Amino acid sequence: VPTPLAATLINLLEEVGVARKVCKRIAMSASTWSVPKLLTHASVSYPGEAGAIADSSVTFGQVQLVATKVASLVKMSTEIQEDSIISMMDTVVQSMAYATATAEDQNLFNGVAGGINANGIAGDAAVVGETVASVAALALTDLTALTVATGNQIVGARNEWYLNSTLY
Repeated sequence: VPTPLAATLINLLEEVGVARKVCKRIAMSASTWSVPKLLTHASVSYPGEAGAIADSSVTFGQVQLVATKVASLVKMSTEIQEDSIISMMDTVVQSMAYATATAEDQNLFNGVAGGINANGIAGDAAVVGETVASVAALALTDLTALTVATGNQIVGARNEWYLNSTLY
């Protein structure tokens, strides 16, 4: 991909998709990379006068990142490129950016078998979710249950809501 075209594509990806806005991108020097993940935090106790302070531990696990290629290919004749009234290259790049951003978002939220993330956030047991039968069945109590359940214990972490477009 030529450099100016690549820059345009990356800028469009960041405008269109959610995943590029909220996820941390990591440049990898190898096809796989193991990263430490904090599993449990230190605990705090409130000992009485001359009382013993309860000990705690911090435990770590590993997350393995695997570099995965995402590609889109559009064949176009030079005649279409040269003879069109509108810039067909701009249209194709916008279409590729939209398709790629949609695929990244699907991987992030729902998971894609054989994709970047097979489970997605929806398949992560550590993520609190609320399922309703239909949009019409969605009630304030569903949202309240999520709000109460999402108390994040990590200082500085932010809880966010992501709603499927069928809700609005």
